[in-house]
Amino acid sequence: MKTNGIKLFACLGIILMLFSIIPAGAVAAVEDDSNAEDAKASMRNRVETQDQVRLNATESATENAPRVQAAIQTRVEMVQKVKVARENLQNSRSEYVTAKEDLQKAKAGNAGDPEELFGSTRAYMIQTIDYMISHLENVKENVESSDGELAEETSGLIDGYVEQLEQERANVEAAETRKELSDAAKSIREIWNDANKDASFSAGKAANNKIYTFLAKSEALSLRLQNEIQRLKDEGKDADELEEMLGEYNDLLKQAKQNQERTRATFQNRNAGENSIKEANEYLREAGTDIKEANSILNNIVKELKTYRRGVVTLDGTGILTAEGNGTAVLSGDLILNISATNAKLVIKDLAGDAEVVFGTDAEYKKVDSEADDNSAMVYHEFNGTVDISGSRLTVMIRGEDVTFTAEGTGNAVLSGIGMYRVEKDGVSHASAQWAVVITEPTEEPTEEPTETEDGTQE
Repeated sequence: MKTNGIKLFACLGIILMLFSIIPAGAVAAVEDDSNAEDAKASMRNRVETQDQVRLNATESATENAPRVQAAIQTRVEMVQKVKVARENLQNSRSEYVTAKEDLQKAKAGNAGDPEELFGSTRAYMIQTIDYMISHLENVKENVESSDGELAEETSGLIDGYVEQLEQERANVEAAETRKELSDAAKSIREIWNDANKDASFSAGKAANNKIYTFLAKSEALSLRLQNEIQRLKDEGKDADELEEMLGEYNDLLKQAKQNQERTRATFQNRNAGENSIKEANEYLREAGTDIKEANSILNNIVKELKTYRRGVVTLDGTGILTAEGNGTAVLSGDLILNISATNAKLVIKDLAGDAEVVFGTDAEYKKVDSEADDNSAMVYHEFNGTVDISGSRLTVMIRGEDVTFTAEGTGNAVLSGIGMYRVEKDGVSHASAQWAVVITEPTEEPTEEPTETEDGTQE
């Protein structure tokens, strides 16, 4: 009995060692995609959040609202699928590690019991297959959410490999002899070799495409920042530190672009070898690192620019913002607001579901029900009078004449039009400035892009 147990483990051990750890290529590809995503996270989240808030606030009552809401909902569903796939991968890995430990215990303590060792080996093989499938599905969801051109091809490839692995899992579950397990292990190895290469290729190419798109947008942003810095210098303001930071930002973007371009040839060649893919993935990692560092500098640039910008106010919970003027004010955060306006449009987005809205006895308005699925947006046209609004996650847009308001809490405000604002803390004025003046340029046809103000913010 003892001899049979040792022979069983020796026979299967050689085969199992070939795939006992998921090959690094697949992990590298997944991590490269994650690195590229993390590198853009802070800026992308900020831009996407601002875009969504403003699109919801200004278009929810127009004919474009259903299309905008559908696009947002589609993106939310994609993000949720990626999240679920990542969680499944983490769970599969945990179960795989447990099965591996159980097999090691069986080898150490029950080598003389072939049935016990056989059962532990089969359980370990099943969990290894599940771990492989989770890796492939994680790559698939990441590619589908980030690269429409690759999505269909990648989905078909991975679905085919998953189907083959599931068939081998059924074979392992039904196995009753060492040879049946051995044959299944060889088939799994062959399937995984091909699946790993294709998954690594697809994930790497998607990450490369994503970085390429991001860098193109970053270069356009750099030009806008340069124009903003030049405007400050023309006004006689000291912008040397901003100019130095922008230089560092551009240098990092240049390095990231060089690393990205080094990968392009590899991912244009479908027959690229494993070593070439690994080398390309390393370049992607370096590009991701460059982008992370660039975004860190970008955050500092944005913070510095805020000290110069008109119409942008940050509330830290210790003061009161008071403003009056004609134009548009967008406020978001954990806020308590008192608003008065004439012939205005008022949009209230209640993200936490705890908003309180109390109109004054003099208020007049026409309400438009929100077309959002969660009914969290309230739209009022031809608003005249006063209203008190409070909530922990608010976004409020007021656009009209004779707009006056006070705001307390934490969050931010963007004011565009003609007007003044001030921030007081303990009865002492800490800031006083004008609203940003809106720049309007004639266009040949209507545009859906937000109107730009002179300081580069968007309305």
